[in-house]
Amino acid sequence: MGELKFRITYQHSETGRITQRFMELGEPIPHLGIDWQVVGKDQFIGLKDRDGKEIFEGDIVKVGYFALNDTVKFGSTPWKNLPVDIKEDDITTETARHEIIFNYNFLATLERVIKENPDCIGIEVIRNIYENADLLETP
Repeated sequence: MGELKFRITYQHSETGRITQRFMELGEPIPHLGIDWQVVGKDQFIGLKDRDGKEIFEGDIVKVGYFALNDTVKFGSTPWKNLPVDIKEDDITTETARHEIIFNYNFLATLERVIKENPDCIGIEVIRNIYENADLLETP
């Protein structure tokens, strides 16, 4: 994994406003004042989404998968085998939303999806559970 980075999420006790600060292991957790409560401490998972954004626990990501018919039609790595007249946008996809959690199998699968196909579909951080928990619902 390498870097041990954390995202600290604060919520204002009166307004409910959310703000976040980023820090590395060993740095003190910033204190924003008496009206701010720490509501989340999330670790960087060592991966970035297709846009280069760091992925933390608690992030909500949209994951794109090739639909089965396209995998059958174009092979197991269709983004590498597209005929000249077929564009990536022409391939049907299925998407799912997931909350990032520290689970070895989940993170290993996520890493494989990102590294095998980072540009065509890949993983995209939408927000995080503190800002928009409702994004976990299927669109």
